[in-house]
Amino acid sequence: MKEDLTYPEMDRTEQSSKLMKAMMIGALVGGALAILVDTNTRRKVTSTTKEMKETTVEAMKKVKENPAEIKQELQERVRTTSEAISEIMKDAQALYDKVNDTVIKPANHIGEESTELLSSVKEASAELKEIGEKVKEAGEEIAHPQPDAASADEDRMETPGVRS
Repeated sequence: MKEDLTYPEMDRTEQSSKLMKAMMIGALVGGALAILVDTNTRRKVTSTTKEMKETTVEAMKKVKENPAEIKQELQERVRTTSEAISEIMKDAQALYDKVNDTVIKPANHIGEESTELLSSVKEASAELKEIGEKVKEAGEEIAHPQPDAASADEDRMETPGVRS
């Protein structure tokens, strides 16, 4: 009775399944056409497939002939690889520590010192500006003296014909 259902009534998973099948068939047909059309690609695919087949057949023969030896070889490879990875991790940690001690920490210290130095320079600059302003005022007083009240009175007394 499932065959009597119309398209909108079909189960969604069945629709998805049909779509996946159609996509797979399309991919296979497209791949086959590409291989048939391009001679270089066809040769590469053929030679690679033969090499893979030969390698797989040889591996299967070795496993069938002596499974314990293959198992031992694989265990040895895993052990050797694990040791190498462990050694690499130790070396990487040592390098990290060395860089941290010889580059990062000194750089941070230099940064702190440069911040302090910059602050001192700013303070000195502000003080220098104040000194500069005082020097400017003193120079203006020397160039253009302002008579004060006492000297003005003295000047009037000394001038003949001027009465206070």
